[in-house]
Amino acid sequence: EIAQSEAYCGCEMCKYWVHNGFVNINNEKMSKSLGNFLTVRDLLKTPLEARAFRYFVVSSQYRQALNFSPEALSGASKTVQRLDKCK
Repeated sequence: EIAQSEAYCGCEMCKYWVHNGFVNINNEKMSKSLGNFLTVRDLLKTPLEARAFRYFVVSSQYRQALNFSPEALSGASKTVQRLDKCK
């Protein structure tokens, strides 16, 4: 993935790559054919949502499926807000 991306654009794409298992939406495999497909652009409307999504991904076990739900993102958002209060 890194080699393909950097060969295509001719530059370093990013400093860190995060891998995970399949992405599930509400315990169901994410798929366009099932109609439960989300893009990051559609999902993240505010900086807090972006930070919450990053926290959600980084706090998951990378060898297991990532089970996304609005409740999971909300929980991650609350955790980020609590961490902000510790500053």
